[in-house]
Amino acid sequence: MELSSINVRYARALFSLAQEKNLVEFIKSDLELIIQTGKSNPEFDWILANPVIKPSKKIEIIKNIFSSLIQPISMIFLEMLIKNKRENQLYGIARWYTHEYNLLKGINSATFTTAVPLDDSIRNSVKSIIKKLFDKELQLIEVVDPEIIGGYILKIDDMQYDGSISSGLKKIRRELINPK
Repeated sequence: MELSSINVRYARALFSLAQEKNLVEFIKSDLELIIQTGKSNPEFDWILANPVIKPSKKIEIIKNIFSSLIQPISMIFLEMLIKNKRENQLYGIARWYTHEYNLLKGINSATFTTAVPLDDSIRNSVKSIIKKLFDKELQLIEVVDPEIIGGYILKIDDMQYDGSISSGLKKIRRELINPK
């Protein structure tokens, strides 16, 4: 996770305001919607990142897209980011907001990397096994990385279990090159 002080500062300020107004869940949903919009529409990201487009035009576009979909506080926050020329920090701020949310709710995250996307039965199995092993609620973050060839890499907090084929092959290669 990015350790940008800007991301942390803005995310904590938004989170604090959301707690004060009892809108923590709603703001989290708003940020997820905005980020998903950016991921599914490259034009949206392009507009936000383009320094030629005036802030007032960006705000107008944002209002046209999101005014009926997100909380007024989220809209004001987006406007403030744009006016302060911090719209390029939106994704980092959203990640930190989610981090703060997870701390509040006692949710830890587990990153599960595979070579191919998981189907629902495997995803549910992985979640239940992790929950049994660690006896805590975990948010499963799925990463697809074809370079691991097969197997999986599970990362929870500071612990990592690497059961990938690529790591196994690297280990065999080291042993063949440097026999004891």
